[in-house]
Parts: sequence; C-alpha cells; structure tokens
Amino acid sequence: MTWPLKNGVVKYWCSGYRGDDNEESALCALVEAEGEGDAKRKIRAYWPEAKEWRFCEEKEPGWIPGDRFSMKDTRG
Repeated sequence: MTWPLKNGVVKYWCSGYRGDDNEESALCALVEAEGEGDAKRKIRAYWPEAKEWRFCEEKEPGWIPGDRFSMKDTRG
C-alpha cells in the first residue's frame, strides 16, 4: 500500500497471524471516524476481506496510544 493512506486511516499494523499457513492476519488500526460504522466502512475500503471485529473503541480528541502502539512516522 502507498503511504499515507487516505480516508481516515491514520495508522495500521499487523499484530499477528493465524491459520495453518499464516494466511490470516490480525490488523490493528487507528481510524478517524464518526462512530463505529464509519470506522468499519473506512477499514473495508482498504481491507474488504475483513471478517471479524474484536472491538472498536471511541477515544477522546487528543488521545495518544500507549507505548505498545508506536505512532512514529512510518511514511518512509
């Protein structure tokens, strides 16, 4: 994919794989959206194969993720 993504996807990363051949990946993403439905629509624009959602949490403006989710510039 080219960087930066558009459509409100601020950051994304793969958090692991599953399946016999590691054919399915678990995606985490930080998305600017107007609610859960809008966030899922924006994710599906890039990953239409998305089937399963573990959670979608709204955060307050200015929220910064913890150290586990690096926000360093990955645009290259």
